[in-house]
Amino acid sequence: MVGPIPYWGANSVQGYVDRSLVEGPLVLVGEDGAPFYDRLTPVAFAVDEPIWPNNHVHVLRPNVDVDHRFLAASLNAVDYSLYIKGSTRDKLNQSDLSAIVIAVPSHEEQIKIADFLDQETAEIDAFIADQEELIGLLAERRAASLLSETLEIKPTVSGSLGRFIRKQERPIQGADVVTAFRDGEVTARSNRREEGFTMSEAESGYQGVAVGDIVFHGLDGFAGAVGVSDSNGRCSPVYHVCVSEKGVDPAFMALYLRALGLSEFLQAYAWSVRQRSVDYRNWSVFSKLPISLPSPPEQRGAVERLQIAFREIDAAITDAREAIALSKERRAALVSAAVTGKIDVRNHGEAA
Repeated sequence: MVGPIPYWGANSVQGYVDRSLVEGPLVLVGEDGAPFYDRLTPVAFAVDEPIWPNNHVHVLRPNVDVDHRFLAASLNAVDYSLYIKGSTRDKLNQSDLSAIVIAVPSHEEQIKIADFLDQETAEIDAFIADQEELIGLLAERRAASLLSETLEIKPTVSGSLGRFIRKQERPIQGADVVTAFRDGEVTARSNRREEGFTMSEAESGYQGVAVGDIVFHGLDGFAGAVGVSDSNGRCSPVYHVCVSEKGVDPAFMALYLRALGLSEFLQAYAWSVRQRSVDYRNWSVFSKLPISLPSPPEQRGAVERLQIAFREIDAAITDAREAIALSKERRAALVSAAVTGKIDVRNHGEAA
C-alpha cells in the first residue's frame, strides 16, 4: 500500500509504501542495474530515515566509528569496473562489495569531510536540478510547437495513412544498422552509439533503408521513434520503411506521425497496447490510420518553421546538458579528492 516510507531500488527511490524494513543510518549500494561504469553518477547513498529496500540494492550498516555519509562518498569514488560481474546485466556481488578497500581516517575527520561534501554538493545538485527543470520546460515548448504546426493546420485532404505513404521492401543498402531514435533522428547506429542494442546474429528479415525513407518503429513509434533516414543501411522487420506519395512532404509526414504519438492518437487506434509500447508492427493496421493533411505548401512551411524553432530549443537543451555534465564532473572530482585526502577539509567551517 502507498504510504510515507521510501521504497528504494538500485538507483533511487522507486515509490512509497506504508511500512519499513530497516532504519538509518544506512548506506545503500546498487547490486544490479546501477550505473557502475558512469563515474559521474552516484551508486551509493547515505540514508537516515526508515526505508523499504528491494532486492536490487545492498544495505550496509556502518560500524559506530564510521560515518555513513563518508562511507557513501568513499564508495562513490570507487572504480567499479574492477568488481563488476555479469554477462547480460552488470552486477556487484556481496563478496566483491566486501572486497573493496577504502581509506578511513578518524571519525572526527570523516565527519568534517562529510559536512564539507554535504555543503558543496548541495549547491552543485541544486544547479543540476535547475538545469534539468529547464530541459523539461524546453521539451514541453518543443512538443507544443510540434503539435501546433502539424495537427492544428487546416487540412485539405483526408484518408487512410496508406494513401499517403507506401511501404517498401528494399534489398539491404549497406552494412550499417539504421535505428529510429525516440528524439526523431533516424540514422546509422555508428553515428550515435552502439551500447544497449540487441543485435541479431542471423538478421532474419532485415530490410534495406535508403536516405530519405520515412522509418517508423512498429513498437516504439508512439514514443517518437519515427523520422526520415539520413543513412543507407539495414533495419529489423519491426520497422516500416516507407516513401511518401506525390504531394506529401516526407519530413512533414514524419513530424506528423510524431505528433500523433505525442497526442496519444496512436495509442487510441492501436490494436494492442503492451507495457511501455504500442503495437503497430502490422502494416495492414498501421496503414489504415485515419489522417488529415494540409496542402503541400503548408506542409513545407510547417517543416521550415519547426526547423527554426527546434534549432533554437535544441541549442538551449544542449547548453543545459553540457552544464549538467560539467557539474557532475566537478561533483565527482570533489568527492574523490575529499575522501582520498587530496584536499584538506579539516578546517572547513572554522572561523578564519
